[in-house]
Amino acid sequence: MRFVWWTWKNKNKRLRFVEHICYHILNKMMKSLTIRRKNTLLITTLLLSADLLIFVQADYKVGIGIADITGPVAEVVFMGYAKSTQKGSGLHLRQFARAFIIEDGTNCIAFVSIDAAMVGHGLRKQVLEKLNKRYNNTFNEQNFILSATHTHSAPGGFMMHTLFDFTTFGFVKETFTALASGIVKAVSRAYKSMQDARIFLNSGEVLDANINRSPAAYLLNPASERSRYKYNVDKEMTQLKFVTPRNKLIGAIHWFPIHPTSMNNTNTFVSSDNVGYASILLEQHFNKGELIGK
Repeated sequence: MRFVWWTWKNKNKRLRFVEHICYHILNKMMKSLTIRRKNTLLITTLLLSADLLIFVQADYKVGIGIADITGPVAEVVFMGYAKSTQKGSGLHLRQFARAFIIEDGTNCIAFVSIDAAMVGHGLRKQVLEKLNKRYNNTFNEQNFILSATHTHSAPGGFMMHTLFDFTTFGFVKETFTALASGIVKAVSRAYKSMQDARIFLNSGEVLDANINRSPAAYLLNPASERSRYKYNVDKEMTQLKFVTPRNKLIGAIHWFPIHPTSMNNTNTFVSSDNVGYASILLEQHFNKGELIGK
């Protein structure tokens, strides 16, 4: 089984998703709960202090899948900086969809992260329609989550909304099709790989990995508000880890607040940026000898 890793930059959405998982799945299947301390975990090139580890002894089915969603790499305006002159002229890192399906015998939830700037209603609708033809309405608006890493260096024209597709000069079918078909393929691979699993929830601080993009603006906040926080930007990483009953790693989702803009608005190579690169590095660490995305 391949190891798939993903990061989400928005803390509020991150916490809502973890709450959704815990309430609808973990809470129903929980048999025992122990709190343990663990040694420091190595995550890519960063050390994460694992201060709290919640272990849930339960019976789950978990599947993971990854698929290529790279769209046209040339002559299509990127989605992110809204700069109409920033057109693709080559490839830096391919885009991928990473899918996770969690089932407890009663409830089923699918979470898919894609290397793209954002997700539009039309794309999600198209994906659900294709999945329901295959899986008899297993997935719906309530249990299917489609999220983007927010890279600013991937082809646009797929939002089906005037405001967002204006700078790309309208709808780009090639981008939309690559995203939709790749997402469906990733979910299908996750569905086929379902196996018994246990789930761990963990969090800790990661330093020297992100910055506040406007420290001067942050200082304009009232001192009383700033005093409530240790840093001028959130440093907490949250991890949802899936392992087999024999403790073999299946995959993990990480939430960490970072803006995927290492590739600036002069870049014209399609790229999943820092979030996608971190995913690739960790996947290669666990899938030694394998090609990227395999």
